[in-house]
Amino acid sequence: MSLIGKVNSAIENIIEYLVFASRWFQAPIYLGLIVGSLLYVYKFMEELANLALNVINWSEVQVMLAVLGLMAAEGEIAIEGKSWSQRAELRSMRKKLQVVFQDPLSSLSPRRTIEQIVGEGLEIHEPGLDAGARRERIVQALYEVGLTEGGEAEPLLSRYPHEFSGGQRQRIAIARALIVQPKVVVLDEPTSALDVTIQKQVLELLAGLQRKYGLSY
Repeated sequence: MSLIGKVNSAIENIIEYLVFASRWFQAPIYLGLIVGSLLYVYKFMEELANLALNVINWSEVQVMLAVLGLMAAEGEIAIEGKSWSQRAELRSMRKKLQVVFQDPLSSLSPRRTIEQIVGEGLEIHEPGLDAGARRERIVQALYEVGLTEGGEAEPLLSRYPHEFSGGQRQRIAIARALIVQPKVVVLDEPTSALDVTIQKQVLELLAGLQRKYGLSY
């Protein structure tokens, strides 16, 4: 438990005790003033904690936007020795840096099939691939993230995001990021929208892919 959480817990316990005491012993009115003061302190600490969390979250967002090249930043961001700020190399470097968003349902187009979604990066970064080679890479990416039906990935290619569970949609998002073989994957809290059991599965998947391909998160 954080320091603020411990303080809030202690204040709550004191308030409960004082309320009980005032009722049982019919304590004088100043006891009510003490309870009121503690309630005020409690609300202040709660607001302070929320403010701190907002500052931390916004800082994380700023770092993510800077890494993705969507916000100006001081200093230098480099991938494999190449500066992210060099416009001439920006397009080729985008292949090396991909992102997995927090909510897979809103980040996956509902009008596109899984084959189109996962293969989108190949159309942009490897336009020379023919349809057969592209499909083979898409199927392999689905196998990599453990998304199959009856042990086969091909039956899933023509489906749409709404036909999958939250955990499965996040696997699709991970496959979309990995298919272009990046070096860095920006993870925007990819498990926060999932239940605890699925969170564990996705985290284990990400850890396994990191060990296998030497990814940086």
